[in-house]
Amino acid sequence: MYIDKIRLRAAGLADAAEISKLSVSTFGTKDGTTPAIVAQTIAHWQEMKAPVVVARDSNGRFLGYALGAPNITNNFARINGQVAVLTHVAVVSEVRGGGVGTALVERAIKTLKMLGYSRVFAQIRGDLVSWYERLGWSVGPARQTRTWVEPYIPQDHEWHPEDFERGEFSPILLMGYLPQYPYLAEITIGPGTPLVESTFTAVPNGEESMQRAGDAIAREIARHPGVATQLPVALVELLSEKRQLPAAVRQLLRAAIGN
Repeated sequence: MYIDKIRLRAAGLADAAEISKLSVSTFGTKDGTTPAIVAQTIAHWQEMKAPVVVARDSNGRFLGYALGAPNITNNFARINGQVAVLTHVAVVSEVRGGGVGTALVERAIKTLKMLGYSRVFAQIRGDLVSWYERLGWSVGPARQTRTWVEPYIPQDHEWHPEDFERGEFSPILLMGYLPQYPYLAEITIGPGTPLVESTFTAVPNGEESMQRAGDAIAREIARHPGVATQLPVALVELLSEKRQLPAAVRQLLRAAIGN
């Protein structure tokens, strides 16, 4: 298919069926998006901070789409957080290699920056590593994922509303692991930075990933005790009680908060 011009815009409800069809054909029924989910996201993308970008040519022919969304940890979407995820980028097969994917990613990143995100992650296949690097993303080793803690926002109180007062706790966030997308790509688009972050070897099991993320953050705080003064005390106390951590690490965490 010849492309005379790539036209990018925010997706409308009329685009939902084509987006969903391409999504399922590209990513499969497990990772693709249904028409209902696409329509829901399009209708509420501003409040969800989850932009959907569509590409068409000057004749209106559908070329592809990109979808961004806030990072989700334990089914908790941190809508006003620092990190977004580029969850889908798909281009119709006839025009792949013609610059559509690049244009979609660049437009999605521009919109995510406008929405206030500071970083964007993408879970990708090995054959896409060099392409993302050419677009300015950094890509870590296979199966290495990221965990971090951001400054407190009021939404964090939803994690433990009955256990802590507002401002006492911030969650440990992480990128989950999908075996079919073993590489984590990252690009910085804004000034916000996490209070503490680390990497760990990912596993498909969500509960074990959360455990490993907590261990990685605890060890990072132990290596840099001054970080603890920037974190909610309740979070550091919880980490200091992790029995699977070496006693020396738990002692350093308790000392960092004066316990």
